[in-house]
Amino acid sequence: SGIIPEINAFGAFIIVLSTSTWLITASALGIELSITHAVIGGLIGYGIVAIGLEKMNFKILHGIFISWISSPILSCFLSYALYSLTLKLLRNKNKFERFFKAFLIANLCFSAYSFGVNDIGNATGVYVTVLGIKPESLNPSTALPLTLLGCIGILIGGFTLGPRVIKTVGFKITCLDATSGSIAELSNALTVYLFSYLPYIILGYGMPISTSLASVGAVVGIALKKGFVKNGKSTLAFLALMWLLTPIITAFLGITLFSILMKLVRISI
Repeated sequence: SGIIPEINAFGAFIIVLSTSTWLITASALGIELSITHAVIGGLIGYGIVAIGLEKMNFKILHGIFISWISSPILSCFLSYALYSLTLKLLRNKNKFERFFKAFLIANLCFSAYSFGVNDIGNATGVYVTVLGIKPESLNPSTALPLTLLGCIGILIGGFTLGPRVIKTVGFKITCLDATSGSIAELSNALTVYLFSYLPYIILGYGMPISTSLASVGAVVGIALKKGFVKNGKSTLAFLALMWLLTPIITAFLGITLFSILMKLVRISI
């Protein structure tokens, strides 16, 4: 994982259980959360009780923290600029509504691709060492089982609890239509794509950014131009609070679940 030198099957189970427990709970409540925040918290929680803080590699978190701050700022700037430009170029926006509906679908596909690049890695990365995959041998072929597992999970989540989160992001900050929605998706996808690929080209590894922060940042950019809905700013503040609390909550869950299950199954590390 980078933060923890090595994770066994039991550790991966604890990390995934603590992360998914909180994410599923929040999604059921319609709260847009960051998978990256949750996984990092779960990793830290497991690491604290498994190997101790002194053996964990916190240096790798510096770049991740920077991406958490910069990605929503970039997506917000892009969506605000692109939406403002679109409104200037298209004075009669209604005439182009059909075009933007098709454009929205295309952007959703691009966004799904960009999210897949990042979130699949976030969700399944803890299993890499469990399967004995070394960094130098990690490629699309060796990662295929994990990729398929992640895709199935995203598909199920999207059909079951996804609409609740969509309602929050799409209508409780600002009211998105085909035009503003397509611009927000494009800005979001570009941000995630850039943060996923540029570090890989420059540093040799992808940056696990928060796609949720990038997504909401893009919506905020639209809201700054279009206006917030009633209680939209309160919704945004609540989401920001949840993002801050998520690593703490999943770390606590990781510590608690590890301690309980260790006593129940008596596994030695």
